[in-house]
Amino acid sequence: IGVPASFFLYKLDFKMPDDVWLVDLDSNRVIAPTNAEVLPILPEPESLELKKHLKQALASMSLNTQPILNLEKFHEGQEIPLLLGRPSNDLQSTPSTEFNPLIYGNDVDSVDVATRVAMVRFFNSANVLQGFQMHTRTLRLFPRPTPFAEKLARTQAVEYFGEWILNPSNYAFQRIHNNTFDPALIGDKPKWYAHQLQPIHYRVYDGNSQLAEALSVPPERDSDSDPTEDSGSDSQDYDDSSSSYSSLGDFVSEMMKCDINGD
Repeated sequence: IGVPASFFLYKLDFKMPDDVWLVDLDSNRVIAPTNAEVLPILPEPESLELKKHLKQALASMSLNTQPILNLEKFHEGQEIPLLLGRPSNDLQSTPSTEFNPLIYGNDVDSVDVATRVAMVRFFNSANVLQGFQMHTRTLRLFPRPTPFAEKLARTQAVEYFGEWILNPSNYAFQRIHNNTFDPALIGDKPKWYAHQLQPIHYRVYDGNSQLAEALSVPPERDSDSDPTEDSGSDSQDYDDSSSSYSSLGDFVSEMMKCDINGD
């Protein structure tokens, strides 16, 4: 659940539950709850692959190349520059280049899609939830699950994830399962698919109709709406009483000084 930073300033009597993890995006910190359980170690090599994909997605934002809109134009022999980890004695050399289907852009939207794909691939890996459909249909348990998979299976989030695996209702989710990573096919931004849409122009009314003539006539100014001396003073008082705040923090600070407690 996302909340603005001013939420805690305004809700002074709010107490964070003892089982909720707080992720501060402003300071890049993760605050563990007081009643937090020990998190199991992520299984390998899935953990290493997940970290590599996330780091590559973040590193792609520093590239100066244009985002790749269609992966089908590239083949396995195509080389795309990536900012990969280099040894300390090879920092002055040219960075390695290789084709990676998970990296296809250097904008925020492409990195967002790459992050989602990396997480889905992690959950579908062998030591996590791979073969979930087969295990539920044949009524057998996972053979020797890892501590992470055993704890993950007891959470409510994996129940929702499992329902989507058994009966996926989202085309993007199905395409990721079929190893389709093209943002034009799984992305949700109009810039990836707007050029494929055909506009439909439909006129609601005829240009020679009475409705068109009525809309073309400029509206007459109502005499009752003319400001009077009394109404002008009221509006002036209203304008004086309302002040513009430069930021949400100033507004919250002003509210905290007032008698309003926010209940």
